[in-house]
Amino acid sequence: MTIESLIIILGIITFGVILGALLIYFLKTISQQEKRVVQALNLTFFKIKKGFEEKPEFSENFYNFLHSFGENWFKTFEHGRSLIVFEMAKRENFGARTPNVKTEINEGRESYFGESDIEFYLACQRKEKKFILDNFLKFWPDFELIETEAPNFFTPREKGQGLEVSLEKPFVLPIKTYTPSEDLFNRVFEIFQRSRGKVIMQILLKPTFYSLKEIKPPSHAVKQKAEKPSFDLNIGFLSPGRDLTDAKLNLVALEKLFEEVRDKNYNNIYNNLKVKTPGDLNEFIFNFVFRVFDPSKNVILNSEELATIFHL
Repeated sequence: MTIESLIIILGIITFGVILGALLIYFLKTISQQEKRVVQALNLTFFKIKKGFEEKPEFSENFYNFLHSFGENWFKTFEHGRSLIVFEMAKRENFGARTPNVKTEINEGRESYFGESDIEFYLACQRKEKKFILDNFLKFWPDFELIETEAPNFFTPREKGQGLEVSLEKPFVLPIKTYTPSEDLFNRVFEIFQRSRGKVIMQILLKPTFYSLKEIKPPSHAVKQKAEKPSFDLNIGFLSPGRDLTDAKLNLVALEKLFEEVRDKNYNNIYNNLKVKTPGDLNEFIFNFVFRVFDPSKNVILNSEELATIFHL
């Protein structure tokens, strides 16, 4: 056998190995995506009727519970981890607010009983709904969870504009978290109250595989973030409508808020959808509507940071 023949044979073998590896990767990717879609279709939804007690600390404690509940999932593949969904939705077709009961909460935030134009939802895997339901009410005994169909925020002939949240710096660096005098989510809530048309905030949540404590050498900032359990998150906003003028205004208001709260001493959140093509936007809307977790859009936050972004 000549050297030329040997080189050709080795080239064919190498090509075959590379082709086989690519095929396995492709099939695995398809399988994982299918399982993520199936997982999303097996969600049970609850509408949250809120009570008087609303503090970020309550949500942070509930997130800590979800993480401890999920620790036995950590050795499974990523698509096997259970999914939790939180949503806040402003609907355009609601009537005027009817404040039958009103209480001041969280330095000026108001809670109303009676009809509200902003709704809150929680979703979990069907097999886990009783466990999640029972424990949710331990954290918020004056709340009520009403099982409902998956909310559909689109009506016929509507389009949508989207905004997804990313981190400005490496995820190991913490964002500025809530304080009694400064609450980012309350400001998001105020934008929803003033918004024109419909706007929805969505959090897809899974306990993360990644341990910040493994980073060597750990900086003070990393230690600060590693003190509390972390989550893999997809965080997005969607504003649907037939006329997208209002939708764009709603998202611009959120963009301005994220810019206003930027702090050079911390990590910051920002809009990662400014330069998306229509195809990317369609994919974002599909994943948003069907609550499909996209690992490529993953944001890692600890429980305190998550409570800063979203709390009940």
